[in-house]
Amino acid sequence: MRRALHRAPMSAFDYTAESGAPELRETLAAYLARSRGVVADPERILVCAGFSHAMAILARVLHARGADEIAFENPSLHIYRDIAARNGPRVVGVPVDDHGITVSSLDSPAVVVTPAHQYPLGVTLAPGRRAELTRWAEETGAVVIEDDYDGEFRFDHQQVGALQALAPERVVYVGTTSKTLAPSLRLGWMVLPRFLVESVRVEMAASGARPALLDQLAMAELIESGAYDQHIRRCRAEYRSRRDRLLAALPDSVLPQGISAGLHLVLQFPGDLPGEMEVLAACRRRAIGLEGLSGHWIGEPQREGLIIGYGAAAKHAFGGATQALREAIFEVT
Repeated sequence: MRRALHRAPMSAFDYTAESGAPELRETLAAYLARSRGVVADPERILVCAGFSHAMAILARVLHARGADEIAFENPSLHIYRDIAARNGPRVVGVPVDDHGITVSSLDSPAVVVTPAHQYPLGVTLAPGRRAELTRWAEETGAVVIEDDYDGEFRFDHQQVGALQALAPERVVYVGTTSKTLAPSLRLGWMVLPRFLVESVRVEMAASGARPALLDQLAMAELIESGAYDQHIRRCRAEYRSRRDRLLAALPDSVLPQGISAGLHLVLQFPGDLPGEMEVLAACRRRAIGLEGLSGHWIGEPQREGLIIGYGAAAKHAFGGATQALREAIFEVT
């Protein structure tokens, strides 16, 4: 922030550009191209206050353009479905299998996907499905919203690039600092198809919400200096170590999924017992805060499981938390 303040001209502190600080948009265009393969230029990048803000803006814009329905992966994060529904379109669910969203089930003018690491199941959208999804969008004129919430953190295979590169005029790419730095920064970015840039810019201006200028300038400085890349590499190594320690501690009776990337994995128990609520209760007795898979389904839950996030625990407490989770599972199995 000191370096950003030192470099910024006085004019930067006038009423800020509705699209975001030019310095950050220019920096993001280069960074996203080399790190995620995104086809971007500063003119099609809009800086927003996180994915929730982006979802609200996009839902309003798409609804005004005639999209009365938005599809979400089933299961998916309910807070984003709620935001979309509150801003006009109705929400429908599309099944997810081991290869990602089932494109053949899509029949909506817009869809929200998490292709790099599906939330919460953790599967990666297979190459064939990627091609099928972008071909469907181009043929039908649909808009795909790509939530690349943890694309920087892949552990076991070559990095998976952004879906947006396959169809930059049909895919809206959304990234944030929520997983790389902190959710409370409320800093994110949309890379838009050209036909949506102006309408989204107008809606952003009408919303009156945008990240603080100093945060935008500091983020640009962080990326340009190389410190952001170094931070990502350190975090990737730390999270991979945590993932490995967690997997080693789990009993053989559970089935971990989504382990190749991200900051969470899903545990499913073979058979009908123990139930999700029983395991969550055992975890709460040991002060472990986890979520169940049941609450993420659209409609009736199709199966149960535990969503275990391993990124937020303090480093000194991670070993104890892992041991407590192991004890909770043994208690009920």
